[in-house]
Amino acid sequence: METSCQPGDVEQLEQLFPAWRISAHWTVAGTGPDARFLQARKEDVTLTAWSAPDLGAQIIAAILAGALREDEP
Repeated sequence: METSCQPGDVEQLEQLFPAWRISAHWTVAGTGPDARFLQARKEDVTLTAWSAPDLGAQIIAAILAGALREDEP
């Protein structure tokens, strides 16, 4: 159980990007170590990454791309 008072990486992403639904998922390997990946969803956009900084960068890129599309004539 997490006993730290500091928010985890998923909670930090949720605070930074409240319009996005952030979740963590685990992949299970039969003989190897399990691995966690993160997912962010908003409307019809789904992003995945192995780390919180990478997911944050993808969310920012998606936000910027959306803003650019809105500016197109």
